[in-house]
Amino acid sequence: MSKIAVCDDREEERAALGAMLREYSGSCPGLSISVFSSGQQLLLSEGGSDFDLYILDVIMPEMSGIELGIRLRELGCRGTIIYLTVSPDFAVDSYDARAFHYLLKPVKSTRLFEVLDQALEEAEQKKAACVTVKTRNSTRLIW
Repeated sequence: MSKIAVCDDREEERAALGAMLREYSGSCPGLSISVFSSGQQLLLSEGGSDFDLYILDVIMPEMSGIELGIRLRELGCRGTIIYLTVSPDFAVDSYDARAFHYLLKPVKSTRLFEVLDQALEEAEQKKAACVTVKTRNSTRLIW
């Protein structure tokens, strides 16, 4: 099972992306999707740095998606990061968070699905290279 975190401050964007992800999950069973309206909400959630894949908006109040990605990396997160945003202006900055891809809105579902296929394949390769340890409160991956 792969866990995906979506973080976008705009409700209509979360809804549109959620619909595409539900369509995608029909051909890719075992996806768990969690949706967040801010970087802080994601970071404060239980297991916020334990997702396999993050789809982050860049332009958000308080904490940008770039800042969020960098913070996730500082916390030891190895999940794949895809930025989905309206502005091409921060594409170079996305390298600071070791982003997998940078997509511009509005994204066509066919393009998103191609990138998701690649990202989830990479996530599975990462999982194969680690050991899963069950703790009292959660399951952890040791790299």
